[in-house]
Amino acid sequence: MVGEDAALPCRLFPKMSAETMGLMWERPSPRQVVYVYTPGQEDTPAAEYRGRTSVLREDVAAGKAALLIHNVTASDSGNYLCYFQDGDFYAKAQLELQVAALGSEPLVEMQGYEAGGVRVTCSSAGWHPRPRIEWRDARGQSLPAEVAPEAADAQGLYAAAASVILESGSGQGVSCVVSNPLLGQEKSARVSIAGPLFESAQPWKVALALSLVTLLLPLVGTGYLLRRQRKQIQALSQEEGRARAEKDAARAGEQREPRAQEKLQEALRWTVTGYRPCGEPSQACAEDVVLDVDTAQPVVPVPEDERSPQPAGGEKAGPAGQRGDMSYIPVCGAVSASRVETILGGGGGDRAQQEVGVHKADMERKC
Repeated sequence: MVGEDAALPCRLFPKMSAETMGLMWERPSPRQVVYVYTPGQEDTPAAEYRGRTSVLREDVAAGKAALLIHNVTASDSGNYLCYFQDGDFYAKAQLELQVAALGSEPLVEMQGYEAGGVRVTCSSAGWHPRPRIEWRDARGQSLPAEVAPEAADAQGLYAAAASVILESGSGQGVSCVVSNPLLGQEKSARVSIAGPLFESAQPWKVALALSLVTLLLPLVGTGYLLRRQRKQIQALSQEEGRARAEKDAARAGEQREPRAQEKLQEALRWTVTGYRPCGEPSQACAEDVVLDVDTAQPVVPVPEDERSPQPAGGEKAGPAGQRGDMSYIPVCGAVSASRVETILGGGGGDRAQQEVGVHKADMERKC
């Protein structure tokens, strides 16, 4: 076995002593001198055997000598010649060294779907001599398989590989067996493939699955990009909406401020002046009221312009004014609008004041 020690025996016949004889071991093809012994001297010319060989001389007196090779390798296998020589005496013998090695446990791999089945490969390495590999069914019958030729590696060891296409119904109890023809020993691995896997072995199903994957991948990528773009657009819209709202609020504030100032100024103008002449825009104006002389109280003399009644000094108003003094003197206007007529009231005192009001058209006009 590879890695062990091997002894190559050689003896003289008829039996005689070999103590004074020379001894040589060589390989014939190609010729290599493995070991040389002469009384008192020994040598190992072949470099690959140097330090790995020696001769057992315990039985040399009986004409026996054995070559011992340590740490045998696969390349040590083959034929060897043994020579005995003493003067004119010469004898030789040939023997064969067979080296064996058991490889690794078989490795089974599923390669893929093919020809309506599943291709399965079995491999093993480290064998010597070249091993035999085969696939067997549950009954031990050999299955058709493709065997890959393998060359020996640098150590002279062989690898083996074989593949088979398993179909539905043949995947139960299938075994890969690798055997050593020299030793008669083998190593095996059993594989069982579930039935559903064979359904995927149909070519059209495989093609359909690949097509669907090919079509779906771009769609998924496009959907992701669109969703991301939509989120970005929504974020930008929200930003613009906030900016627009802030701008509108600022503009509204700017517009409210002038209007408030205008209202304040208008209130101040009304406080200072009772009215403004007609024709000024956005201002109250006084109507040109003509008084009705017949409605004035006797105590109220109406001037010739019939517009500004002036009370007589200190006299009291009558019941039409419903006041106890001349601070309120009602005089009806001579012009009516939509059956509503004006009343002009005049105030007494140091500072004359006039007020304009309305009354119903059917009111008793004579005060």
